[in-house]
Amino acid sequence: MSDTTHWAYPATARVEHTDRYFGIEVKDPYRWLEQSGDATVHEWIDVQNELTESYLGQGTLRRRLRKRLASLLNYPKRTTPFKAAHRYFHFRNNGLQNHNVLFVQESLTSAAEAILDPNSFSDDGSTAMAFVEASSDGRYLAYGRSQSGSDWMEIRVVEVATRRELPDRVLWAKFSTAAWQNDGFYYSRFDRPDSEEDAGERHQYHKVYYHRLGTDQSADSLVFVSDDTPRCTCYSMVTEDDRLHFIYVSEDGARGNAVLYRDRGESDSEVRWLVRDTQHRYSVVDHIDGKVLMLTDYQAPRWRLVLVDPAHPDPADWRDILPETEQILERVILAGDQIVAEYMQNVTSRLLVFSLDGTKLREIDLPALGALISLSGRKGDEELFYSFSSYTMPSSIFRYDLAAGRSSLVYRSASNFDPEQYVTEQIFFHGADGVAVPMFLSYRKGMRRDGSNPAIMVGYGGFSVSTLPSFAPMRQLFLESGGILVNVCLRGGGEFGEEWHRAGMRERKQNVFNDFIAAAEYLIAKGYTSAARLAMTGGSNGGLLVGAVLTQRPDLFRAAIPQVGVMDMLRFHKFTIGWAWTAEYGSSDDEEQFHYLYAYSPLHNIPDNFDHPATLVITGDHDDRVVPLHSYKFLAELQYRSNGRKPALLRVAKKSGHGAGKPTEKILNEQSDIWTFLFMNLEITLRDRD
Repeated sequence: MSDTTHWAYPATARVEHTDRYFGIEVKDPYRWLEQSGDATVHEWIDVQNELTESYLGQGTLRRRLRKRLASLLNYPKRTTPFKAAHRYFHFRNNGLQNHNVLFVQESLTSAAEAILDPNSFSDDGSTAMAFVEASSDGRYLAYGRSQSGSDWMEIRVVEVATRRELPDRVLWAKFSTAAWQNDGFYYSRFDRPDSEEDAGERHQYHKVYYHRLGTDQSADSLVFVSDDTPRCTCYSMVTEDDRLHFIYVSEDGARGNAVLYRDRGESDSEVRWLVRDTQHRYSVVDHIDGKVLMLTDYQAPRWRLVLVDPAHPDPADWRDILPETEQILERVILAGDQIVAEYMQNVTSRLLVFSLDGTKLREIDLPALGALISLSGRKGDEELFYSFSSYTMPSSIFRYDLAAGRSSLVYRSASNFDPEQYVTEQIFFHGADGVAVPMFLSYRKGMRRDGSNPAIMVGYGGFSVSTLPSFAPMRQLFLESGGILVNVCLRGGGEFGEEWHRAGMRERKQNVFNDFIAAAEYLIAKGYTSAARLAMTGGSNGGLLVGAVLTQRPDLFRAAIPQVGVMDMLRFHKFTIGWAWTAEYGSSDDEEQFHYLYAYSPLHNIPDNFDHPATLVITGDHDDRVVPLHSYKFLAELQYRSNGRKPALLRVAKKSGHGAGKPTEKILNEQSDIWTFLFMNLEITLRDRD
């Protein structure tokens, strides 16, 4: 359909509903779409999906794209090994399996054997493995099972030697892993909901429990609950030697986390506060003779590593091991008797080795301009493992010998993509207020900057999450079709530390959108692309980014795909875990915060007779993190106010959630729809391959 086509959308009922915020009346005509279990909502979803299907299913393009996407994804993959006692564990996928399979080796030279195959959990791949944690002696694995993309989990246990699944069942875990200690593990959960509908709302009084193997969940011990703060989350970790148990506590409206601990070596073994502050972030690495090695951004926006004596936990008594530098301290592990630290410099990784007192010993050379995917090691070993990738380089896994100071290749992915034909460059452009902002551009060698190239911009810009170079097999389809992939490292992320993050949160959130807009203007002005060939996409907080930029500067883009986005900034905190995001966004319950949220909320800023980019809104019907009502209401309002020149469509995936645990089959279906929509609207010709 061309721009001369006038889109006539299915009628969506508008109701008379008005909320009043500090003297301002705000209409909410699609409040009824918040009732996700209502039959009328399901009927509306089906009608919208049918319209989208009729558009994307035209001709043979989608079938041909899916074939090529499957080919690009169909190569063997592995993850970085992790150890428990003498055993090595890693995941594998033979190419197009719905889920990765967990393998175990008794040594690096022995044969790897499958121990947990999530593909056997359900016929359609809708049941996934949410996490897996090995006990310190390597005897047991605890793993989480989630249904249809939900964050709710059931925790089960497997005995490694026999491959036997134990009868233990832990229900209603959420935002949790299993932190092993002695003959059981700590986990986090909410109270059992009274009904399925209540399961979407019951997100108060997060609790830490201890489950002892061989017992019923009803006998589990309550370890911690914040009675004074119903809106908080609690997460456990245990040190490698099982001695210290830590609990991270994040409170509603606070941007950081407090830390409690319990020392098994003490006779009373009470839970005590290590850090009470919730305005900064603290992450325990391990302990050295009972003193806690901890990463923090307290008085260090670019992070530092400190040693804390639990007997004297006042920050004035902390000792810097790795002081703050101009580079961002991303993560730290102990391996052997050394500290291994990943730093980020201009959004690319560096890996350095230090002695336990913080003396620099050496730097581990990394293969290219890119980023570490994972890093694993243990205090008792003389080896560590790391994996590395870039925008055009698939993951490679290395073993580093700490004694010899040498890396060796363990595994290199053999993808169906030739990286030698492409190049990645990093560019710094200036935002609206003059701040230098980086972005990465990947494209075919020899590309001409004549404004004719199709380009896709991707961004996130929030929650201190860094946009690092990484390989996405199915995005390579766009590169080989002559496109430019653009990853913008926006303020609000963690690329340059906490100051960079704070410059894009709460009342400064507009900086994030301004940076993205400035990046688009730069690409057009420099001839990389044009507004007629430029698209944008992003998920979750990145979906909010796309929604806001779509309403503010639609003239810069031909197509937009907001995925599982936060679109109703006045009501996001009223659903599931949304209250936890008020530290990042603010809350409409506060008068000052209401005004800046209302000013950019995508749902509330769609103009009449809107000449918007071609838009495909994507969500999952079981998303219990960013609940799908955001996408429903935004799409309904967009269709209502559209001038009808370009499509405004909704894709709702059934038995799917926010993204985690999505089976390969569903990923291929979704990606086929995304690329079909983009190829159609950016007028890209797919060149068939043999």
